Amino acid sequence: MNREQLYNELHQRIGNTNFLPLRNIPVVNNNTIYCKYEFENPSGSHYDRVYYRLYRYYEIEKKRIQPGITPLIENTSGCAGAACAFIGKELGYETHIVAPGNLPENRFTKILNYTPNLYCTSDTEYVLGTQKLLREILIKDHHKKNKGDSTRLFCLNHSQVMESVFAMEECGQEIVTDLSKKDKKIDYFVSAVGNGTSMLGIGNILRKKWNSHIIAFDPVEAPVVQHLKEGVSKFKKYKEHELYGIGAWGIQFPFINVDYIDDTYTVAPGDWEHALRLLIERESLYVGHTSAASLTVALELAKTVKNKNILIILYDSIENY
Repeated sequence: MNREQLYNELHQRIGNTNFLPLRNIPVVNNNTIYCKYEFENPSGSHYDRVYYRLYRYYEIEKKRIQPGITPLIENTSGCAGAACAFIGKELGYETHIVAPGNLPENRFTKILNYTPNLYCTSDTEYVLGTQKLLREILIKDHHKKNKGDSTRLFCLNHSQVMESVFAMEECGQEIVTDLSKKDKKIDYFVSAVGNGTSMLGIGNILRKKWNSHIIAFDPVEAPVVQHLKEGVSKFKKYKEHELYGIGAWGIQFPFINVDYIDDTYTVAPGDWEHALRLLIERESLYVGHTSAASLTVALELAKTVKNKNILIILYDSIENY
């Protein structure tokens, strides 16, 4: 099988996830909450879309990496690392993943299902700590090997490249296609902020089609985007939290544009924990913490609007926690 065929077959397994309204959780004011089931992707999150696109971009289009020759490295708060390692294994790449040391054990287990090369920070600096460790690893590797050596570690750097946004635009297009068949639209898109790529990618498509409003949220312990919108110019270290993958302090993500966001919310632990119980008990949706936080915000938003369609993303599975 040639590489194009391999990529095409892998692509058939990613995306086209279910897109359904909530059935059993009450939503006030005749609003409807639609859910995109991104936890259905092979490694369990929306990041399968991102890494499929990144591998194809760097190997097929740019010819920067080669399977069996170029080792790849990435930093993560869990889901991205599992997806990176999963796609790498499927395509014949050696992958190295850098993660915060205080993540749930299940996240480490999932990554180790696909690669033995996992490096964890020993501190509590969250994503900022992984970036520091990543730089240390890359510097040591590059000192050992000459420039141009194809066996040098290659960093995919998913949070900094436009291909990640393009990957999530495909997710947005699936939503548009599904709802257009029913002559419906999305009025509000409730999105976790994270590194901004999912919010921007999906939001671009929804805004272009329906001029949808973008509602962003962070954990109450780390209201990064709210502070940015308020003009707080200097990042500080916030409190630790369990909405892994978002609320990352001290990092300038190029795809977070506060002018793009219509409103911001923060979510407290007790609120997303309640929403998680609702999703499990009433909808049989065994999803993760950030997905539950999305529902928390959507239910609060529903109290302020009438006869609207609200979109949330079910980013990953409860198996990551």
